[in-house]
Amino acid sequence: MRITRVFHHFSKCEEFSSAMWSSSLCVDKKNMVSKCSEFMRDIDMFDNCMGAVISSWPNSCESNFTNASINQVAWLGQAAAALGCGAGEEITKSAWGLLSEDQMAVANAAAKRHIKKWKELYLENKYA
Repeated sequence: MRITRVFHHFSKCEEFSSAMWSSSLCVDKKNMVSKCSEFMRDIDMFDNCMGAVISSWPNSCESNFTNASINQVAWLGQAAAALGCGAGEEITKSAWGLLSEDQMAVANAAAKRHIKKWKELYLENKYA
C-alpha cells in the first residue's frame, strides 16, 4: 500500500525546536563532531535515540517518512543525533564521515528497521 505524503507546517515539527537545524557557528565544531561520532559509534545508544525520535516526534516523522523524495535513513540519523547528543545536521554529516563502513552499515540497518516499523504502524492505524 502506498503512503500519501503528509505536510506539517515547520513550526509544528518537533525537529524545529531541537538542535537539528542549529548552526555550528556557535559551538566548538571539532569537539562536537568528535562527540557526535562517538555517539553514533555506540550503536545501542544511537538505536535507542532513533526509537525515541519515532515515539516523541510524531509530526516530524509523519512529514519525513511520508516524503519519498528525501533520504529518510539520513533524516532519522540526523534527528537521533540532535536528540541524543545535541548535534545539528551539519555536525552530524561531518561526524558520519568518521565512521567505518561497518559502523555505517549497522547504523543504516537500525534506521531502516525503525522506519519500516513506523510505516507498518502508520498504515495499520490509518486503515484500521
